Amino acid sequence: MDPETTRSFFELGFWSSKPFGVIKGIFLILDALLAFGFVLAVVKGLKFRPHFEIRGSSTRARAASQRNKFFRDRWDATMKKFMQGTPDAVRVAIIEADSLVDEALKQMSFPGEHFADRLQKLNKEDFKTLDRLWAAHRIRNDLVHTPGFFLSASDAKGVLEDYQAFLKEFGVL
Repeated sequence: MDPETTRSFFELGFWSSKPFGVIKGIFLILDALLAFGFVLAVVKGLKFRPHFEIRGSSTRARAASQRNKFFRDRWDATMKKFMQGTPDAVRVAIIEADSLVDEALKQMSFPGEHFADRLQKLNKEDFKTLDRLWAAHRIRNDLVHTPGFFLSASDAKGVLEDYQAFLKEFGVL
């Protein structure tokens, strides 16, 4: 069929005639009613849809809750040590807080032989408190490896707050 024949077919008077316009109008109204009926059926049918539960999701939620309880209990014990106020208790509290963060990273399967290796795998865009955690870890290293390193009570409290902020952002506290 050549283009001239096709064009002449559509230019026939029937397509622009009044009866065809009425038929078009009827079908447009019918289309609108069907679309409205479909939307109404979907909205009404939503209350009957099944609510599927992923198998084991409640078990995972329970395990996560128990894991968080484990971290909260260890954090509370760490803070009790800090509240003793002695230099040794403060030192141990900071070391335990560092260890707690390391344990959280291990449980979330972050690779690395050492704590610092695991920290390097974290992205600054994902964790706003990462720089604070690095600073706290450096202070912990100074406490452990530098003889005679002194840390005031207010600085120690700030270090523990940095660990706590990261653990909260990480979702275990």
